[in-house]
Amino acid sequence: EVIQWVNERLEQCNVKPAELGNLQAEIQDHQTFETEIGASQERVQAVVGEGNRLLQEERCGTRDEQVMSKVNEIGDKWDELAVQTERKLCVLKDVRTLHQFNCICQDMAM
Repeated sequence: EVIQWVNERLEQCNVKPAELGNLQAEIQDHQTFETEIGASQERVQAVVGEGNRLLQEERCGTRDEQVMSKVNEIGDKWDELAVQTERKLCVLKDVRTLHQFNCICQDMAM
């Protein structure tokens, strides 16, 4: 469930400047997205922590490798989500800066 949620959020990080119709709305949506990610961090960390606790207490029996694999996958996906979220913010800021520059150039041309 957590992996699916993180994967869905990773898909939302994919943005191409050509797809940005309303830049300000896109930036506001991203801020909401970042808030959601931040609010979910504790939940994701709790799941990873519980998996690690089960492994340390050797309560997984023959499923140690499976639990360890899932714990690692969740951690890796979460790290990837953090990187992609930051990347999207950088793209949005770059597009906004370029748009502002273009507006200044157009004003100067008049």
